Amino acid sequence: MTKRILCPIDFSEQSVHALNYAVALAHWLGGSVTTLYVHQMVWPIVGIGVYADPAGTAPLSDAERATVMAALTHCSQAAAAPGVGIEGVVSEGVNVPATVLAHAASMSADLIVIGTQGHSGFERLVLGSVAERVLRKASCPVVTVSPQTPPEALAVPTPARPVICAVDLSSSSPAALRWASTLADKAGAGLLVVHVAELPLEAPAPPSPEWGAYRNRLVAATRERLDALTAEALKSGRFDQRIVVGRPHDEILRLAEHEQAGLIVMGVRGRSAVDMTIFGSVTRQVVRRATCPVLTVHPD
Repeated sequence: MTKRILCPIDFSEQSVHALNYAVALAHWLGGSVTTLYVHQMVWPIVGIGVYADPAGTAPLSDAERATVMAALTHCSQAAAAPGVGIEGVVSEGVNVPATVLAHAASMSADLIVIGTQGHSGFERLVLGSVAERVLRKASCPVVTVSPQTPPEALAVPTPARPVICAVDLSSSSPAALRWASTLADKAGAGLLVVHVAELPLEAPAPPSPEWGAYRNRLVAATRERLDALTAEALKSGRFDQRIVVGRPHDEILRLAEHEQAGLIVMGVRGRSAVDMTIFGSVTRQVVRRATCPVLTVHPD
């Protein structure tokens, strides 16, 4: 189970939002949290100096580092929960996602919890890309918390707030199923496994018999594959499964809202640039628009 949780923070409301969830998870799972602030610097520029510093991108002074550490301590105290150790770390780096990932590797993090947006303006876009790049390249699972997540949803799954595991039948699906099952069992929450079958063509108006027959064949073939997957990955435990037809991200979000899900679990197919097309089409939309936290898992 998760013991070491890394939570990157930039002191925006959204990153503090994510810290609250990280602490709730650590309290639930018996783990600890490391908060990480990365001070972004720029590449050396010949003839100008070691670092260009028009926008405060020089290395932190001792006084600035002390100020940041004090802010981390304040955030940790505000989010504190009984029995949860919280450590603050300040780092510097040119590439923020790479710095986050390197620190996750150095501490053998079991989980990264990160907000999907940060400060306003340009920095908002930067943190969005940080979250996405961390999610896509991390070697451990990542929980994202979007701005749409209300405070009451920042609680672990409960019998009233099930875990939804969205599977695409790819190589990442077994790992996602195992994580979803383990967390649902620990919380005493329901587990709903869902696959969205995406038809290549929209239904004619009115739907023709041929189109209806094709849809039924697609669902039947998908059900056979889904049954085989859950039989292999979920050796025990109770769960429901559902196949729906539509646009994957729309249907996953609709189902999560209808079921008042406490957590969405999804697999991420890979870490290469090619996978960005797949990542962008479904996972990114769910991560950005979900009103509950989203746990993403890479293949074993």
